[in-house]
Amino acid sequence: MMLWRLNQLQFLHQQIRVLFKITTEMQLLINFVVWILLVSDLNFKLFTSVNHHEVILKSSTVTNSVCVCSSGVFADSDAVKSVTVMQGDSVSLQTNTELQIDDVIMWTFGLSETRIAEINKEYRIFSTYDVLDGRFRDRLKLDHQTGSLIITNTRTTDSGLYGVKIIRNRTVISHRFNLTVSGVFADSDAVKSVSVMEEDSVTLQTNTELQTDDEIMWTFGHSQTLIADINAKHRVFSTIDVLDGRFRDRLKLDHQTGSLTITNTTTTHSGLYGVTIRSRTDITYRFNLTVSGESQLQFHS
Repeated sequence: MMLWRLNQLQFLHQQIRVLFKITTEMQLLINFVVWILLVSDLNFKLFTSVNHHEVILKSSTVTNSVCVCSSGVFADSDAVKSVTVMQGDSVSLQTNTELQIDDVIMWTFGLSETRIAEINKEYRIFSTYDVLDGRFRDRLKLDHQTGSLIITNTRTTDSGLYGVKIIRNRTVISHRFNLTVSGVFADSDAVKSVSVMEEDSVTLQTNTELQTDDEIMWTFGHSQTLIADINAKHRVFSTIDVLDGRFRDRLKLDHQTGSLTITNTTTTHSGLYGVTIRSRTDITYRFNLTVSGESQLQFHS
């Protein structure tokens, strides 16, 4: 008899998942739905997260007990932990707990609370999501012991509000983090100094990874002569033969980052370089390159 009931419940579980996944309009009407099913001597607890169109059903042998789990707002809406990291480094947003057998954890980003990762410990599900035009693609990791979220190779576009909700037993534990990713240049007017020996190669780094819609322009000199450009959407990577061939066959573009490499440098390559990255916002970096010649080395020796 018990086995028959369990089979019925497994079938019901599957049907409920299908039903709720297709009713996305519910997100506009309510924030959460709590269903309590009491069947004979079994108690079934159902937690629904309508914001993310998912339903999690589990059974318990406790008789006539009620579990209400809500996906409400944060218990303390003003409690936000500030976290700062340098661009390119990794950062871990801590849950400050250890996963329990029945834990369900959801990580979100932004004021819109876009879901970027989730954990269902009971079913051993650890998932990250490729959302927001691939902003976090291949850079999110989940700690299988604590549920903490790790962001690798951080970018300035990762800055913002992160939230985590831990559904455990009859309670929801919430934490929020305000992440700030500091770029290479804290001041947009700052100029990074780069030095290289004549005939060596040098790479001017963007310290980012190309996104689908990125456009990048590299310029040289105070006149901002265009020497290279990238259109990631159309996969166009171009170097331009200007300034009487000064850079002819010497420029290379990194197809992953958009960084500019100058090979076989000469003293005529010394000067001001600029890069503008056009994505959701425009980001501009400047570099002052100094190429030291052989005669200068002999003078200082």
